[in-house]
Amino acid sequence: MQLYEKILSIEVLAARLEGAFLADPQIGAMWRAQAALSEVCRSVGLEGVPLSEGDLVSRQFEARQTELETARGSWLASEMLKVLVSPVDFFRDPERCVQRCYRAAPLEEGSTVDPAELGAGFCRDLTILVEEAPSPLVAALRATSHLRLATESANPAAERLFFTMIDHSLRSRRAGARDLNFDEDVGSVEVLAALRGDWVFLPSCALTAEGFRAWQPTVPSGQVSLLDGLQVELSRAMGQLPLLRRWRAQALASCEGKHGKSRLRDLVHLLMEEPILTTVRVADRLNVSGRTGLNLMNEGVASGFLAPITGRRTYRAWAPTPLADYLCQRRPKAQFSEERAPLGQEAGSEAMAALDAALAQADKVLRRT
Repeated sequence: MQLYEKILSIEVLAARLEGAFLADPQIGAMWRAQAALSEVCRSVGLEGVPLSEGDLVSRQFEARQTELETARGSWLASEMLKVLVSPVDFFRDPERCVQRCYRAAPLEEGSTVDPAELGAGFCRDLTILVEEAPSPLVAALRATSHLRLATESANPAAERLFFTMIDHSLRSRRAGARDLNFDEDVGSVEVLAALRGDWVFLPSCALTAEGFRAWQPTVPSGQVSLLDGLQVELSRAMGQLPLLRRWRAQALASCEGKHGKSRLRDLVHLLMEEPILTTVRVADRLNVSGRTGLNLMNEGVASGFLAPITGRRTYRAWAPTPLADYLCQRRPKAQFSEERAPLGQEAGSEAMAALDAALAQADKVLRRT
C-alpha cells in the first residue's frame, strides 16, 4: 500500500471515530479517559521507564511505589496527562502550545536547544504548515516533523504530545473550541474528570501497537511505521465502541425497577463524565451523604457495572468495570530499544522531501473527494 493510501485509510477511520464521538459524547468521554491514560504511560515507556495505567492511577490512592524509576515515570505521565486533558488551542496561541508540550516532559540530557527560543517567526511557519494541510493527520505529520528538525530531536515525548495537540486543535475548531484550565497540582483522577480533548490520534499507543516502533517522524521508514500503528489503534478503538455501549445499556438496565428515590441512575451518568470516583466525590456531585455515596457504590458493584480499583478499606476508589479490569492489569517491565532518529540536517531534508511527495498525492485525492 502506498503512503498516501495509508493516510487516506487512517483519515477515514479517524473521521468515523470522531463522528461517533460527536453523536454520542458520553461514549467519547469514556474512550478518551482510558486512551489518555494509555497514551501517557506508553510515552513514558518509550523513554525507557515502564509504567502501567494501574500504577499511574493508584499513585493518588496508595503509597506502594518505592522504586525511583516508577515514581519518576508516574510524575512524568501525570504532567503529560494534564496536557492531553487541557489542550492549548494551537491556532489561538501556537507559542504557548509548543512550550507547554515541552514543559511537560524533560529535554534530552545535554541538549542545547531551548524550544522557548524558537520565536514567533517559527510558530508562524508552523501555523502555515498546519493551515495548508488537507487533513489533521497530514497537518500533524508536517508540523511535528518541522518541529523535530528545528529542535534537533531534543524531546521525543514533547513531539508526540504536539502531534496530538495539532489533531485536537483542528478537530475542536469543527466541534466547538473549548479553553480548559486547572491548577497545576491537580491529581490524575481529578484531571481525567476534566477531560475535554477532541483528539483521536495517539502516536505513543500507535508506536507500541503489536510490538515496538521507533519514533522517527522525519524518516520515511518511521513515517510508515507510525501510520501502520495508527491503523491498528484506530481499528481497535472502533471495536471498543460496541463494548462501551453494551456496558452503558447493562448499567442503565440494572437501574430499572429501583424505587423512585434511588440515585443509581445518576451514578451511572456520573461515571460516564468522571470515570474514577471516590465516595467523597459521589457525595459532592450527587448532593448526598457520605454513607449514601458508599451505599450507591456498593450497589453498583453488586449490579456488576462498577468495580473497586484500590485494595483499601479507607480512601477507596471505583471505576466502570471495563476500565477497572484494565487498571488492575500489571504490565511486565518491557525493554525498550534506544534506537534514535538520524539527527543530520541532510537526512532530515531528504526525509521531508519524500514526505512532501507522498502528502502531495494525498492532497490531490482529498481535494477530489
